[in-house]
Amino acid sequence: MKWMPLLGVLVGARVGEMVPLQGKDIYQVEGGTWVINLTTELVDDDGNPEDRQLKTASSRRIIALPDVVTKTGFIDYVKTRRPEDYLFPGCFYHGKKRVEDPADAASKRLNNQLRAVGIHRRIEATFHSSRHNAKDLMRVARIDERTHDKQTGHAPKNVSGGYGDPLLLREEIEVIRAMALPEGLDLSPYLIR
Repeated sequence: MKWMPLLGVLVGARVGEMVPLQGKDIYQVEGGTWVINLTTELVDDDGNPEDRQLKTASSRRIIALPDVVTKTGFIDYVKTRRPEDYLFPGCFYHGKKRVEDPADAASKRLNNQLRAVGIHRRIEATFHSSRHNAKDLMRVARIDERTHDKQTGHAPKNVSGGYGDPLLLREEIEVIRAMALPEGLDLSPYLIR
């Protein structure tokens, strides 16, 4: 669960997109940037393909990871998982009991963590707010709107925005990889010591 706040703030991923991530979904593309691939099927416990459930058609996307993610232990953690392993297996259980809706359970846990540290306010400051923060980070970094919409899985706002590749282009991946983070964003708990 510790990686979800980091990914939520830096890339704007939804809890429901992160919960079913498997080892195979995180890899390096040409140029060395790490990405999350939400365009493929999942692999079930028996090794069979399983549909990836996503909120919208534009949610089926490639997400570029900013360089700072490689300075955390996240990529090292991903490398310990087999391709078909879930990255966040704890989301599927409450104690030893399998939960009915892992994304809902994870969202509640994350919001409880925010409450515990005093930064949760019903509706205005929940875990989903991290998607808003990610959009703000990309705006401050002067990343164009179409690119950050593709990154966060938002539909284009107009006809023109719908033209071209719906997935991030290599150049757009590189822009996000090199994204400058705002002063004061404290990622020290995640940085490898």
